[in-house]
Amino acid sequence: MIKKIFLLSLVLFYSCSEAENLHIVDPVDMEFNIALEKWNNKAINSYTFDLSVSCYCMFESMPPWTIKVVNNKLKTIDGKDVNEQQLENEYWFALTIGELFTIIENKLSTNPFIYTSKYDSEYGFPVEIYFDMEEMMVDEEIGYWISSFKIN
Repeated sequence: MIKKIFLLSLVLFYSCSEAENLHIVDPVDMEFNIALEKWNNKAINSYTFDLSVSCYCMFESMPPWTIKVVNNKLKTIDGKDVNEQQLENEYWFALTIGELFTIIENKLSTNPFIYTSKYDSEYGFPVEIYFDMEEMMVDEEIGYWISSFKIN
């Protein structure tokens, strides 16, 4: 009986400590440069987040994938280690926060037809991103959504 109580206490303690590290994402309208500066000033290089992507790719939308970044390198997707070849092919959509900022910057420089972006109020990382690059082109739209951000 004492072992069961100890194990239950340990599980509850561990769950609470994990929940305390989870950041509640607060999406706000913010200028790209301000968000990028906020993110860079925080100097966060190891973190975990859930990423959803919607596009007219091989699939219409993806459920959230849990992305783990260590020292600014993508290390795992849904708990599985990934290598460079997998990231280029099978997991092309999996990106670090820095890579998402690069995509936003590149797409903004080409004057998209429609775009929306919201950033986390505390850390500045992108929370919601959507681009429709051409008014008359179909199937090139793409959206990214980040949730469950946690600093490791």
